[in-house]
Amino acid sequence: MSNKKAVGLFSATIREHGGEELILPAKQIVFSVKEYELIVGGFARDDFPVGWGVQLGIYDGEIKPGSYPFDNGRRVGGFYNPRDPDSSWIGQEQSGNITLIEVDLEKKFVRGTYQFIAVSSHDPQKSAEIEGSFSLTE
Repeated sequence: MSNKKAVGLFSATIREHGGEELILPAKQIVFSVKEYELIVGGFARDDFPVGWGVQLGIYDGEIKPGSYPFDNGRRVGGFYNPRDPDSSWIGQEQSGNITLIEVDLEKKFVRGTYQFIAVSSHDPQKSAEIEGSFSLTE
């Protein structure tokens, strides 16, 4: 990851256990884009000591506009840190997708959308539906 601070937008709408919609106040943004790797995320670390947030990654294949479904090889995936203390909930294979709308590797810019279902590894009854968008640059 770069030492530069990311600039832009990372939005996440979260519905835990089919309940009310929660809007993540992404105060800390994670961003790294390379030819064969993309990491984007947002966390509300200023408000929640447990690091409430979402992070996504594409770890294999050329980073270019297109649709990237979550897979069981973890080449494309994501995780969710719930507000209540718990371990990260993992995005389920074939339950999610990252869509890259615009990518400029030279300018370190990426814009896209995502959606996935995350499930707690400690309690499979705990899940969250997550969707959002991002437009980030270094």
